[in-house]
Amino acid sequence: MKTQITAIAALLALSLPIAAQDVVEREGEPDIITAESDDVRMENASAQARAQLDRFFEIYDTASAAQKEFFVIKACLPTVGSAGLNNECIWVDGLERDGNSFSGRLANEPYDLAVGLTYGSPVDFGLDQVSDWAYLDGMKFRGHYTTRILAEAYPLELRTEYLANFHDDPNPRAE
Repeated sequence: MKTQITAIAALLALSLPIAAQDVVEREGEPDIITAESDDVRMENASAQARAQLDRFFEIYDTASAAQKEFFVIKACLPTVGSAGLNNECIWVDGLERDGNSFSGRLANEPYDLAVGLTYGSPVDFGLDQVSDWAYLDGMKFRGHYTTRILAEAYPLELRTEYLANFHDDPNPRAE
C-alpha cells in the first residue's frame, strides 16, 4: 500500500529528483513522492513529529501573524483512489487546534484528494493523520522529520544543498 507525500519543495523553492521512490512531477507544484505505508523509518519519523507536536503549538501560539505563515503540518488525508493510493500526505497551513483535532487550509494543490478540494480548501484532521510539521526558525526550518528521510535518496551534492535549509536538530527550540 502506498501513500503519496507532497514534498516541501514549494516552501523551499526547490525541485529535486528522488532516486529510490516513485515521483510524479507537477509543473508549478511540489513533486509527489510515493512511499510504502509500512516504511518503518517514515513511521518512526512521523512518530517523532507527533511527539513534539505540543511544543510546536506552544511556539505557534506565541508567534506573530507574519511568523504563522511559515508554520505547516503535513496531514495524511484519504484519497479518492484514482492514482492507486490510499492517503495523500499534504501540507496544511492556517492552523487551528482543538485537543487532538486540527483544521487548516491545503497549502499545496492536491493530487488525488476528494473532488472539489484545491489549494486553500479547508480541511479537518486528527492527531493520527499528522505525519510531520515544520516552521521557520530564523532562516532555517525545524521539523521536516519525514522530509529528511526522503532527502537521503538525493545525490550527495543536492542533498547537502537541500538539507542546508534545515536546522541540524529538527526538534523545536528550547525556551
